[in-house]
Amino acid sequence: MTKTFSDLSVDLVYVIFSHLWLEKIDLCNLALTCRPFRDIAQRFLVRDTSISHSVNGSRTKLFLRTLMERPDLVVHVHRLELDLLREDIHWPEEQQTIHQITRLLTNLRDFCYLSRDYKAWHYSVPLPLKWTREHAHDQVRRVEWHHNMAPWELRKCMELPSIEKIRVRELQDDSYGRFTSFDLPARKHRTSSLTELRIGSPSTLASEALHKLLHMPRNLKKITFESRKEYHSVLQPAGLVFLLQPVRNSLEELHVEIRENLFGTSTQTVNLSEFTSVRNLTLPFRYIFGPGTAASPLSAAASLPPHLRDLKVRDLPASIG
Repeated sequence: MTKTFSDLSVDLVYVIFSHLWLEKIDLCNLALTCRPFRDIAQRFLVRDTSISHSVNGSRTKLFLRTLMERPDLVVHVHRLELDLLREDIHWPEEQQTIHQITRLLTNLRDFCYLSRDYKAWHYSVPLPLKWTREHAHDQVRRVEWHHNMAPWELRKCMELPSIEKIRVRELQDDSYGRFTSFDLPARKHRTSSLTELRIGSPSTLASEALHKLLHMPRNLKKITFESRKEYHSVLQPAGLVFLLQPVRNSLEELHVEIRENLFGTSTQTVNLSEFTSVRNLTLPFRYIFGPGTAASPLSAAASLPPHLRDLKVRDLPASIG
């Protein structure tokens, strides 16, 4: 006897729909055909959830209501992206809604917070992820935070049991005095599973906290310092070496993608000769040769990692470029 598509088993329909999880329109159309298709299609519709700004009301509240009414969908949310404006998260009520959502998402793998109207002077936004005995985000592997973050918030990210990659737009100084007293308990050393960190070029005070935080990863392999458009970097070559000492033996890739120092060009060069594990390296020209071409190619080579395979030099002087 001939069977229709609707006669297929739930497991087989699930496998078929799994090939469409990126095709949101097709999944929406399938969800409108019948209840069995709706229940399966919605699992894939929520897998990669993006909540953006709306002039018609809070979409975070609508999503929270959906999760409350359909608890069967909670475990299927693997990625959550918040693409909001500052006005969306200004009120504590909205922040509380975000916290309620993340508390429900126990199977969350990726979390991304975008801030499309971010400015350097904006106050920080509370991180809605944490790991406690009562509630563990033990599946989160990647956090992208396109906003500023305080050192203790970064520490919370690094404490997530399965964390692999973190991206932070800016590690911000603390204006209330907690920053200078920031410390890391010895029991936290070498407990983080973090392998890759991408972070905005830190200020002097932020570097002190970050230096302590870099004692946490067991095997940090890649770190990138990126320039912010609002300000130039204040990370000096000598400060870079001090900052990276905790990960000297594990680091395989180092990328310094920052602009000219706001307070003038340093006369120092960087010495990474002790970083024997580094294979891929990106540095500004001045970090290797100093201002102009003060350092000879021979002395510059002696300051590079001994087992380097790939070197990229950025911001060449006009006379060379």
